[in-house]
Amino acid sequence: MGQNISFYFIENPDFIFFTVNEVMSGKLHNLAMVNKMKSLEQSHFADQLKELYATGKIGFHPVNILWNITGMIFFPFLTRLRMLDSGYFNSEEFTNLMLERKKLIPIWVRQSIS
Repeated sequence: MGQNISFYFIENPDFIFFTVNEVMSGKLHNLAMVNKMKSLEQSHFADQLKELYATGKIGFHPVNILWNITGMIFFPFLTRLRMLDSGYFNSEEFTNLMLERKKLIPIWVRQSIS
């Protein structure tokens, strides 16, 4: 899931602001977004996390890892304009960083639940 979402945001970096606005408003009008959240909560990955938590193999509530994944995907896009304005990197470098991040997020998630 994270890889598909982050790829979408790479192609449409300003869409992140719409997404955050939808979540913050408390009124999710975007049915596709609601369905994505439901499918994540009902995914095999979520079931695995719940099982690890229930058996004491992870010492944190499964929603925390889902929030971490969301933060790892969303935060770079939320800070993108400031970072570009600061000259820290250009648009091409940002895209390359996000492509690198797509590979790193699954590694970081595995490490956090190992």
